[in-house]
Amino acid sequence: MIKKIKILLLCRKNEKYSQQLIQYIKRQNVNLKIFYSKTYKEKLPKKFIKYNYDYILSFRNYLILKKDILKRSKYAFNFHPSIPDYRGVGCANYALLDNKKYFGITIHEINERVDYGKIIHVAKFKINKKMTLDTLLDKTHKILYLEAKKFIIKLLKDSNTFFKS
Repeated sequence: MIKKIKILLLCRKNEKYSQQLIQYIKRQNVNLKIFYSKTYKEKLPKKFIKYNYDYILSFRNYLILKKDILKRSKYAFNFHPSIPDYRGVGCANYALLDNKKYFGITIHEINERVDYGKIIHVAKFKINKKMTLDTLLDKTHKILYLEAKKFIIKLLKDSNTFFKS
């Protein structure tokens, strides 16, 4: 019997791209656990910490993952809605304030420092002069979903793709 890959997905409950990603992952014949993140102040419930995972995936998640959960997985990845220039939150605001010409998303490994893990992939797009914060975020979240989906396809097909030296 083939062992199913175990994934913990941390995402938002009532957000369309989180829901689309959940539906996509469920179709991949994996053992999926989902934690719906609501605020920056919450902690991951202990029921999620008692399992071991092949992958932890953080998509539009508010939680900062601690060592106790990170050590429960082989790999943990964050789908960060910003280019590597900006870590943490409010990144689109800063890009507009800094008059950046490009913005995008970053996929990186998660470690104990916020948004400092090894960068796996960056996708950029040009910021249109007419973009508002809302339109920039809309485009960013759509690209984040599309890139996350592509990443997960490759990850489930051959995880070694991302870890060759």
